[in-house]
Amino acid sequence: MSIRSLLQTALDRLSAGEYPVLVTVAASQGSTPRSAGAWMLVGQAGLLCGTIGGGALEYHCQKLAAAMV
Repeated sequence: MSIRSLLQTALDRLSAGEYPVLVTVAASQGSTPRSAGAWMLVGQAGLLCGTIGGGALEYHCQKLAAAMV
């Protein structure tokens, strides 16, 4: 997914009165599925687009981000 797609999704959600959360990997250590700069956009219902690598960390971050909406 491109940054253009992310921004369009965010704009669409904002236009619909929603406030998505952008989750970004700021740093990583060791062997990780995604490195710094990976992102995902999360809405109240969960993942909208992107990924930070899947697994337990992504699930946990989705829950935290959805609670912020």
